[in-house]
Amino acid sequence: MPGAVEELLRYDSPVQASGRVTLEPMVLGGVEIPAGAFVMALLGSANRDERRFGPDAGELRVDREDAHHHVSFGAGPHHCLGAALARLEARVVFERMLSRFTALALDGEVRWNGRINLRGPASVPVTVRP
Repeated sequence: MPGAVEELLRYDSPVQASGRVTLEPMVLGGVEIPAGAFVMALLGSANRDERRFGPDAGELRVDREDAHHHVSFGAGPHHCLGAALARLEARVVFERMLSRFTALALDGEVRWNGRINLRGPASVPVTVRP
């Protein structure tokens, strides 16, 4: 289950982008960025980078071995303080739900909350197959 949680975080990150202001001039990808410039890191896009996750980076694969290399919780000094708790909560929810309801299936369209950042489903209609 921990690998599945990491893949779900990689595949559809709740935080899609993060803005920063440069403190000094820098060159990134051959482009000069002056000090004081606003830059936007697209975390959701980075999590689908084929150079890091392979040609199937756009597919959900709960057995993906390197899924934990996602940047859904940021990195370095900007790493989310609640990341460990979020991972634990997700693992416990999925383990208990799947052990109790062994035949879950989608029962309609997933409805999203409509936010760009901290996005997620507003409702996920499910049914239990007989």
